[in-house]
Amino acid sequence: MRKPVLSVVLLWSLLLPLPAGATEGDTDANVEVIVVGGEKVISEGVVDHLQMCSNDLTQRIAGSNRYTTASSVAKLVDVSGGTAYVASGEQFPDALAAGAAANATGASLILVAKTFVPSSSLGTLDRIDPDRIVIVGGTAAIGSAVEDTLRARYGNVTRIAGPNRYVTAASISRDAYPGGSDAVIIATGSGYVDALASTPLAAQLEAPLLLTEPSRLPGAAAGELARLKPAEVFIIGGTAVADAAVEQAIAATVPGSTVTRLAGPNRYATARAIVDLLPQNPERVLAVTSTDFPDALAAGAVSGTNPLVLIDEVGLNAVSAGMIESATAIQCEPIVKLGSFTTYHAPGEPRVTNIHLIADDVDGAVVLPDQIFSINEHTGQRTEADGYVAAGAIIGGVIVCCDHPANIGGGTSQFATTLYNAIFYAALEDVYHRPHSIYFTRYPLGVEATLNWTSPDMKFRNDTTWPVTIDASYTSESITVDIWGADDGRTMSHTVTGSATTSAGGEV
Repeated sequence: MRKPVLSVVLLWSLLLPLPAGATEGDTDANVEVIVVGGEKVISEGVVDHLQMCSNDLTQRIAGSNRYTTASSVAKLVDVSGGTAYVASGEQFPDALAAGAAANATGASLILVAKTFVPSSSLGTLDRIDPDRIVIVGGTAAIGSAVEDTLRARYGNVTRIAGPNRYVTAASISRDAYPGGSDAVIIATGSGYVDALASTPLAAQLEAPLLLTEPSRLPGAAAGELARLKPAEVFIIGGTAVADAAVEQAIAATVPGSTVTRLAGPNRYATARAIVDLLPQNPERVLAVTSTDFPDALAAGAVSGTNPLVLIDEVGLNAVSAGMIESATAIQCEPIVKLGSFTTYHAPGEPRVTNIHLIADDVDGAVVLPDQIFSINEHTGQRTEADGYVAAGAIIGGVIVCCDHPANIGGGTSQFATTLYNAIFYAALEDVYHRPHSIYFTRYPLGVEATLNWTSPDMKFRNDTTWPVTIDASYTSESITVDIWGADDGRTMSHTVTGSATTSAGGEV
């Protein structure tokens, strides 16, 4: 039986962008990028990508949980004494206004659990040694046990709370700005992204943050606006989160004020509109996930006038990449999907266990520019100790199961084929692969790869100038591999000639 032979033509059409890390101007950029949060919220691939957007001045700040992360982030600023706002790390509403107040007035934001103060949070309070502690929110958010702990340890403890988030935010404003303010920021209280993105603007304007409902300006917010008498009011977000009725109510409450809406078609564009009002020579950029709030709360409270950049589920969209490039003056490409492929299998078979294990192992692997990725080098030998089980494998041109060492990990070739197709359609360089000696109709004709230990292997080179990340996912009946990286303009086309059958092989 002859092995199917791959004979596929790849055609690349390359644009000629600036080399990664280069800029059109001659600049000595020293703006660092601080990634806040662990790999579960911002992948290592994003961090490696951002290194190239910052002259290797990207670092990650993360702890084992949201409280240790917040404590580590708090060390970015040297604060001693003053006010420490203590807010829930489990809910976002009360902490939004408190974080903005902390960032604008030189106070601190400490996150705690409902029933206890994490040891890392106590450590931050010990280091700061605040003159007073203000608990933000009622006992439904922060229980009396927390208040007792703080009072016994530090003494001067008060609580700011109202019947809802809007009253609490207004009360925080009165506490932080007893003499009024020239500017006020208003954001929705129904979500957290717009309010968090505005925390650097609060520092820039020395402005409190008030919360609104989507179609009604709450009485507490209106009353605080009237007390503050600002010359400017900034509404954060589009009409879906604060509609025309809210804008009209603001204008009626403070008729002499200029009302400006900062908004874009999505949260990332809104964040960009905010950043455009900040100083254009920041000390650093803080990159935070847009899909959860604790890390962004901690980062916003210490951001100063430095921008917060939102990292999405993929990693870095074009808007956020542009924000980082503007700050660092270094080329920063967005992260896009370069290639993707899915193969299918019957559920519940032993080989599915092996497919899932190898997918979990490879998922998130980062391949740096000019680096070769090898499945075998990355995973090592698939063994029973690692959880792999016996399943059918091709041995000597025949499918056998299951008393041969090669059967341990049988089925992982399906993952190799899926990865091979993903890099094939991403037009990345194929370093080595070998088709199966028997053709399986579940694989594309001619575009497939087998796998065994130690050979055959499946290898590819990242021949782009930016990192690429392998994203593997699965269901009970399928396996998918996506390849993420920077689009350098190449395109790929291919033709397949010949045929193959499961019984006689063939030439492809």
